[in-house]
Amino acid sequence: MLFRSQQTSKQAPSALLEVTIKGRTVRQLTYPPQGWDGDWTPEISPDGTRLAFVRGPEGSVYDIYMMKLPNGTPQRLTYDGRLIEGLSWSADSSAIVFASNRSGSISLWRVSAEGGKPEHEPAGGDSAYSPSIAKQGNRLVYSRGNATWSILAANLDGKSPENEASILT
Repeated sequence: MLFRSQQTSKQAPSALLEVTIKGRTVRQLTYPPQGWDGDWTPEISPDGTRLAFVRGPEGSVYDIYMMKLPNGTPQRLTYDGRLIEGLSWSADSSAIVFASNRSGSISLWRVSAEGGKPEHEPAGGDSAYSPSIAKQGNRLVYSRGNATWSILAANLDGKSPENEASILT
């Protein structure tokens, strides 16, 4: 099973589709409001029960939504209307880590899969993008940079940047 964003017509917003390779079927999962940019960056939870994604009216105004699979109704988790540059589920499927400019510069944030106020993620600092969390081992990788980009790793057990290690600079 594969999830992807796609417009169903030239005028339609981007919607999320479920594509099954074995059965060669395509099913539309989300129906964003007409006139909106639509739904993007689908990420399935590690336990396979939920799908997180971003939805917004235009290119840099998004919020995080989550739906239960296979046929849940999308629930809004954030209410910032900000740029979101990537999201990833925690290994236990309880939270979503995402990159956003919700406090000015882009940095990493964490929101419960049940909703609530997002909390700033200590790892990453300013200019952290594209988080990805390992399914085992409590590890986070992300990109960071403005003009010079880096890929770094951080131990999520630690709460300080001293636990970060450069993978590629």
